[in-house]
Formats: sequence, structure tokens, C-alpha cells
Amino acid sequence: MNIMTKLRKGLAGARNVVLSALFATALVAPLALPAYAQTNAAPAAATATTAPVAVPFDGKAVYKTAFEYLRDNHYTLVTPAARAAFTAKWEHKHDNDTALTTEKGTDIAVYEMMWSLGQRFDYYFPPAQTKAERQEVDATMGGIGLSLKEEGLAKAIKALGPKPTNEQVEPLLKMSDERPLVAAETPDGDTPAGKANIVKGDRIIAVDGVSVNGKTTDEVVSKIRGTAGSKVTLTIAHTGADGKVTTRPVVLTRAVITLHVVKTDYQGRIAHIRLSNFMSQFGLREMGMALQTAAQKNASGIVLDLRGNPGGDLGQVLQMASMFIDTGVILQQVERDGDHMVTITFSVTHDKFVVSQQSDDGSPAVTKEYDRIPVLIPATTPVIVLIDEGSASASEILSGTLQANHRAVVMGQPSHGKGVGQVVKQLPAERSMHITTFEFLPGGVKMDWVGVVPDIEVTMPADADPMDDPTTDAQLNAAKLELINIAIGNPTPARTQAQVDARRAELEKAHRGDFAKEVQYREEALKKAAEAAAKGADATNATINPPTKPTAPAPQK
Repeated sequence: MNIMTKLRKGLAGARNVVLSALFATALVAPLALPAYAQTNAAPAAATATTAPVAVPFDGKAVYKTAFEYLRDNHYTLVTPAARAAFTAKWEHKHDNDTALTTEKGTDIAVYEMMWSLGQRFDYYFPPAQTKAERQEVDATMGGIGLSLKEEGLAKAIKALGPKPTNEQVEPLLKMSDERPLVAAETPDGDTPAGKANIVKGDRIIAVDGVSVNGKTTDEVVSKIRGTAGSKVTLTIAHTGADGKVTTRPVVLTRAVITLHVVKTDYQGRIAHIRLSNFMSQFGLREMGMALQTAAQKNASGIVLDLRGNPGGDLGQVLQMASMFIDTGVILQQVERDGDHMVTITFSVTHDKFVVSQQSDDGSPAVTKEYDRIPVLIPATTPVIVLIDEGSASASEILSGTLQANHRAVVMGQPSHGKGVGQVVKQLPAERSMHITTFEFLPGGVKMDWVGVVPDIEVTMPADADPMDDPTTDAQLNAAKLELINIAIGNPTPARTQAQVDARRAELEKAHRGDFAKEVQYREEALKKAAEAAAKGADATNATINPPTKPTAPAPQK
């Protein structure tokens, strides 16, 4: 069933079913984002029940389901000849060996089959990653509402040089007196952490009396997690305005927390709106409220910050774009539909959201119209979108379409270059896959392998650490200055088309070079994982992971 069929059920239905490009996973990507102390909501009271019966692992079922979904949906297998070759190689590959008798062997077999298709952004998630993804989509969980970070970590990693190795980075991920665990931001006042008067910069020394030093952020968060309604004790050190440090134990009762993905602050009449991802079920509402508030405050300009935003739900980005654009093409999507490719164009008129579909099978185009979300920001209010190499997928759609429709100036660094989207498939044994099924063109502009090229490129200084010192955020500072320049009628001159084309070619060459290295990495990772599995070691979670994301090269002088 293609997205056109889903849209007949309404955009809300599409948003819940179709996920585009959820993660552009990177080795150290989590280091740039706060980790949240959270857990599942408290279970309802119930009478005593017998313990659930463990279901035996069925590797054949996992492999068969993954094979069939790849065969029937993958973007690269649209022709009968391609599907026949894929089927001949993989359908019965493990009928006569023991690979599918263990979880590790099955995971390796699925990785090998999936990666054979040569797509950069196909992902296979074991149970732990699948669970984490579901929690991020849900965005309503038990916890204390406190975001945490290892202070000084970014600076320590930068000191290692431009391309640090795993062996160099891993020791830095453990807390120490030099790199303490602190509150990344002041929590909302209605959360357990907020009610306990914990503020940004407070140091977490211990959890339930056990020091956090020598542990990673994830390990500490796992200790803070627990059933909603239960208690956890944090030892907090607070530095006052006079420099005096006071230490106190804080007993917190875990509660159901909504993780907000939209954060807004104001500098004068400039609204800085940061969107961390497009996955939360509350993201669309939060963005709408932020834009409505900016309009009510008569904001002189908006900085929409999509840096480090890995993407998420396609339906969300389509509707968010409608909040800015009065008329124009939001997105063209080319997707597989059986043996054919279908081009779907999403556009807006003043009062309608229009979806048209054209197949390469020669059939007539189909067009549907829906009520649209109204524009929330006046056309006279200038918008700057900030992106960087961590902005992927849905972030690239939103920034790209605002740029193509001349509704925003894009600043920062070129985006990730992820112009293909995935649909999530749940597999047996609590596993899941992200399968590439379509390519997207924001505003009708091809972006895969290239990314969104900023109108104004701004490099972050090597010694900048915006999380520890926001005043060092050169990109945000430049965006605010550009809004002032626009207001006084002196905007930065636009690049020529020749300059843009040259930069696009440069970026594509770099990304293809990175992927050639990734293919080599995949081959080595599979080999090492197979060897480890043969020895009985845990090979899948630590060894088979996508390598570090490609970084956009600096423009040539």
C-alpha cells in the first residue's frame, strides 16, 4: 500500500503509519544531545497473575519476515529481474546451516541480507534499539523530567583531533571530576526535578548513594529509571552566585513525563525555536503553539533551529511546512509501488492541501484535496533556518522546502544528505527494520547524496561549546545578526547558481566517498561479528552499528 492510499484515510493516519528516515545514526551523535532519565508509565493495579511464558526464539521467522519485506518493498527491487536475483541468493541461504538457530546468528544473517542491497540508510534494530525507538515516538513516559549531559565532553572529544577513533572516545564517555554529570537545562516546573528546584548546571554526584564517576550517562540514566510512583535519591551539588558549593540529597518520586521536542526562547523580539526531532506524537502541536505565540508577540524574526535533528515522521513535516508556506510545492516523493515507480507531489494552495500521484505505468494522474493547516506566521516575518551535518531526513525536507519556496534563509552547514526515506517494519522477537522505499525532493529539488546547501554557510569555531556556553554559538549569533540585516534592508547577497552547483557537486563527491568507506566497514563488521558469534561472544549490539555519519567538507577557497 503506497502513501497515496494511506492519505485517503487522512493526513493524521499517514502520520501514524509512515515514518521517514528516523535515524541518521552516528557513533557519537548521542553525545551532542541530552539524555533523559525516563521509564515506562506505572502499570495499572491488577490481581496476581502467573508469570508470562517465555516464547522460544524463532530465527527462521525473523529471517523470513525480513526477507519478504525487503523483496516486496525495497526501493532497489522494483524490477522483476532484480527481485528474482535477490530471491535466488537470499531466500534459502541458511536452510542447511545453523545461523538461524541463535539470536546472534540470526541478527548477523539479516544484516548481511539487508546490507547486500547497498542502501546507506537501511537499519535493522535488535530488541533494545527497537524499544528505545518506540519510547521516543511515544514521548510520554515515567521519569523525573531531568535532562543530563557530561560537561566538557564535546571539548574533550574535539581535543582528540578531527577523526577520533572508538578507542580514543570510549574512555571519555565515563564521568569524572573533570567531566561531571550535570543538568543540561532547568527542568519544567511541573516535573519532579523541577519541583525539587534542580536547575541548569547542578551537578549530579550520586544516585541512591552510589557515585556516578566511572559510569557513562546511559548507565546513570538506567539507575534513575524506575516504575512511576517509586523513589530515587540524587545527591546534588549546586554552585551559588557567590561561588559557594552546597551539596544536598534530593528524594524524587518518579512520575509520568511528557518529553517536549520544541523549546523556545526570545532575545528581544527574535524567537529562537528549536525542534529536536519529528518523532514525538506531540511535536506538531508544540510547533503550532510556538509559532502562534511568536505571532501573538509580534516577533520581528524567527530562527528555526534544526541542527542535530535526525528526522522522524513524514506527516509531521508536511504539516509543519504548511504553517509557513501559503502556496507552493512542499515535497515530491518517488516511491516503489509493486513493479512501478510513483511520483507523489504534496503542495498547498491558499486553502487546500493537495496530493497528486502519477505512476510510470501510464495510468492517469490522481489528485486529492484536503483541508490544510493555516499559515501561522505572517509572510512579512523573516525566517532563518539553522542546519548542520546532523540535520537529516525530515529536517532536510523542512529546511529544503522553505528554501525552495523562498520562505526562509538557510544558514549553518550543509545537511546530512539523506534524500531517501524508510518505512518501519516490526519483526518477530521484538526486532524491527527501516526499509528504504522512496526518495524525496524538498520543494522538487533533488537532495540525496548532497543535502541542503545553506544560503549562508557559517562554521562553528573549534573551541565553541554552545551546550556549556551558549554565547559561543557562532551559527545562532550569525542568524540573529542576519535577521537584523534583513530588517534594515541589508541582507547578505545570495550565491550565484554556479556557486551553488559547484558546492552541490563537491558535497556529492564527499558523501559517495564516505559511503565507499562505509561499505568496507560493513564487510569488516560482518566478518568480525560472525567470528565472535562462532566463539559465543555477544557480537550484534556492540560490533554491528552504522559508522560515524559523513561530515560535509568545508567549501573550497
